[in-house]
Amino acid sequence: MSNGFEVPSSLILRAYPKRIWSGRTINAVDKNPALGWEVPVKGGSLNGVLLKGSAHHSAMLHFYGAGMSVNREIGRLEWLHQYYDMTVGCLDYRGYGATALDWDVEQLVEDGVRAFDALEAAQRVRQSPYADSFRIHLQGFSMGAAVALQVALRRPQAASLTLLAPPASWDGLQAAS
Repeated sequence: MSNGFEVPSSLILRAYPKRIWSGRTINAVDKNPALGWEVPVKGGSLNGVLLKGSAHHSAMLHFYGAGMSVNREIGRLEWLHQYYDMTVGCLDYRGYGATALDWDVEQLVEDGVRAFDALEAAQRVRQSPYADSFRIHLQGFSMGAAVALQVALRRPQAASLTLLAPPASWDGLQAAS
């Protein structure tokens, strides 16, 4: 089994009742997932989904791009969760989706680090005897790729880093916001 994430950025499962990929059937996706994962941050909390996979597999934290939300990314998250049988987490940023905090580009990285720590703690609570269960993979798309990169720099224990359509620079991201 590969640890890589070669998922096309256009993969959206909402439109299809089932999707066949490499011989595995992926079930239909709920368009309105229950946002039950809450991570405390400065000034409040971030809200999102934590799809729990097998206790002996690693986990993945996904950071989406500007203008998106957990609800818009649920197809990609469900696909990763089901295909790899891994725990997948994603939180809405400040000012996005279900998070009722004001947008603050300066807080993006700090919030991302807190999300990483929360996912790592959630994996440890499961007390799996498998060493791979404590590994956290980071994945980011567009603006989320910049956040994932900054989180990886602050949390070198991350198992892997996948950047999908990253921005040219962090400075450019700050200037655009």
